[in-house]
Amino acid sequence: MTIPVLTIDGPSGAGKGTVSRAVAKKLGWNYLDSGSIYRSLAISALDKQVDLTDEAAIAQIAREMQLAFECNDSLTVKLDGVDITHRLPTEETGGQLQPLQPILRCGPFYCKNKKIFVSCLV
Repeated sequence: MTIPVLTIDGPSGAGKGTVSRAVAKKLGWNYLDSGSIYRSLAISALDKQVDLTDEAAIAQIAREMQLAFECNDSLTVKLDGVDITHRLPTEETGGQLQPLQPILRCGPFYCKNKKIFVSCLV
């Protein structure tokens, strides 16, 4: 079975999420906001007051954090049981992603959380 995938790249605030959700709804596809996975890691690190350049500490947070996705009319993201959806699109959160790039490229972190997200779609 082949699953169609559409990716949209662009700068923060350009409307990627708005366009993506509209396209997914129109085509009857599921919508994965992969940025919510990355931003959740930044939020967890900020909340724990961890130095964002400390790759070992960030990797540890990535392994231990528990993400849950509720997919209803809109996406709700819970980090360690707390709804963080309202914090995901903020500049404070987005601005913290640059130092996290080495960890964000870590396949196991992304794949683990993407599987959790996908499981809420089926």
